[in-house]
Amino acid sequence: GEIPKDTTPALIFSAHGAGVQARGQAGVYGQKDWAHIIAPTNRGPFGFAWEDWGRLDAIEVLNIGKELFRPDPKKVYLTGHSMGGHASWYLGATYPDYWAAIAPCAGYPELYGWIKHNRKTESSIQKMFERASNPQRTKMLARNYLHYGVYINHGNNDQVVSVEHAREMRRLLADFHPDFASYEFPEGGHWYGKNSVDWSPLMDYLKIHEIPNPNEVWHVEFHTANPGISSTSNWVTIYQQVRPYDFSNVDFTLSKDSFSISGTTKNVAVLKLDIKKAALKFPLEILVDGWKLKIESHQTDVWLKQKEGGNWEIY
Repeated sequence: GEIPKDTTPALIFSAHGAGVQARGQAGVYGQKDWAHIIAPTNRGPFGFAWEDWGRLDAIEVLNIGKELFRPDPKKVYLTGHSMGGHASWYLGATYPDYWAAIAPCAGYPELYGWIKHNRKTESSIQKMFERASNPQRTKMLARNYLHYGVYINHGNNDQVVSVEHAREMRRLLADFHPDFASYEFPEGGHWYGKNSVDWSPLMDYLKIHEIPNPNEVWHVEFHTANPGISSTSNWVTIYQQVRPYDFSNVDFTLSKDSFSISGTTKNVAVLKLDIKKAALKFPLEILVDGWKLKIESHQTDVWLKQKEGGNWEIY
């Protein structure tokens, strides 16, 4: 049904598969009385598999949709089918604080994994190109899925995208994720009607999840391979890497009294802490990679730089 007046709707962002257009993707869903559904169109019939220019298209449409429909900022969800299921894994890992939950349908986590391409990294040039593709290696960024709930939906007789992709991600998530679900539709192929995407338990799962306010987030673990693509999660921003295009991560925890923040980094040269967004108090103690820093007076954000030798300074 229609969304009641005076109700702030949720937003479901649904990415299409290869050869499918946004109009067809959106038309599969029944009307919701609690959410708007937005389906972006990727460039051309395959559109970079929602990577590169396709990623930019998706985020542009997401921003337009937010401006147009003014959804509840805590209720934004990501889903998609086939290549769009890959978009769910990929965009979910790339922009982890955008979503309350994601729901990949008949998706594959990495393009290389689906086409079974054997990458050779023998020479230094090959290794450089390999490193440049790290932002698309979603399985290496999988701990970003900790930001939200995950619902995996797949037909167990899929001849196009094997159900083994869903099972692989289920096994991967089971090692660390406290909030995920996985369903295999009995005898379901690659497409088995509207339940391929508009599956009632999937929608119910999305509906119960919310994005926390940044000042409610006491712990941030964030991974990226390129800050030019993905740099921020909640109140932490990675601005510069030590080794470009290699994997970087931060893991920070706030004290319960909000007067200190402590954590570790890997492959990070410059980072920013958004003090206002994290609702931290002063005098503030910062412990990063074992180095203790102190800020006496109030600031809205703090920039930290790693010097030679591994010690950190405020700059």
